[in-house]
Amino acid sequence: PPATRLARTGIVRAYSMFAMANNLALAVGYAGYALTAVGNVKYKLPVNAGAVLVARAVVTHRRMDKYYIFVSVINNNEEVFHAKFIIVSLDNRTKHEGEQEA
Repeated sequence: PPATRLARTGIVRAYSMFAMANNLALAVGYAGYALTAVGNVKYKLPVNAGAVLVARAVVTHRRMDKYYIFVSVINNNEEVFHAKFIIVSLDNRTKHEGEQEA
């Protein structure tokens, strides 16, 4: 869509790749209620509109309710973007809040 690219150059907007990577991190990190606490991103190469991007996510480790996830986005066998996310599960917090209300 035109909103995801720069009109003059045809380069994909940075927030589009961030959104794709963040959504993937949320999906692989935890299936319940979760939020992105930290996102450390690096845009390595510009991507032209119409490029086929492949994103891969790996949960590197977990501590309590935090999931540490690395996401890499590839175009033509070359990394164009990567990010490290900390995803926080809200399931236990939501459960405790619900118990207090009852």
